[in-house]
Amino acid sequence: MKKKEQNNGLRMVLFYLTCAVAVLIALFGGLLFTKSHIVAGVTHNDQTELNEAINFQKLDNSIRGQMPGIMDTVKKDPNDIYSSSAIIKSDHPVVHVTPENIVDLMVKASIAKKSADGSVSFNDFDMNEESLSYSRLNLKFVSKTNKDDWFTTVIAKDGSVLIWKVNAVFLSPSLLDKLLQ
Repeated sequence: MKKKEQNNGLRMVLFYLTCAVAVLIALFGGLLFTKSHIVAGVTHNDQTELNEAINFQKLDNSIRGQMPGIMDTVKKDPNDIYSSSAIIKSDHPVVHVTPENIVDLMVKASIAKKSADGSVSFNDFDMNEESLSYSRLNLKFVSKTNKDDWFTTVIAKDGSVLIWKVNAVFLSPSLLDKLLQ
């Protein structure tokens, strides 16, 4: 009887390629689900879908951090004996991003538009990938009609290898002005 030769080199290459594909699917497969949740959540105003795609606590902090005046220094009167217990009022704008109001905020900032029948769709923005790593994706969206209108989204791993969520959005000054009007 003749013994068959085995091609162990080819098997090893196929095994490692299969492992690499499986790892890539595990690392980046969740991005497709995040995109579908965002589109469905915004266009159908579905808060459950939006919660699946957005980490609202982190998003709220990122938007709040861009508000003008929020980092103003507080100066206390050194001669005031009640200065340490004073209630300090600030005139910076307050915007809270929640699943209930995010669609309205996107419409107000002209990222999305609402038609007469109440349906919501995205405005025309060109998307460019700014950076991509195993745990983070930065996408920049620039308006086709006004290049001064742009926003950057940070989509990152959120508590799991498989779960990606929008964690931050950085608005151009013109979009931020529209949002604060």
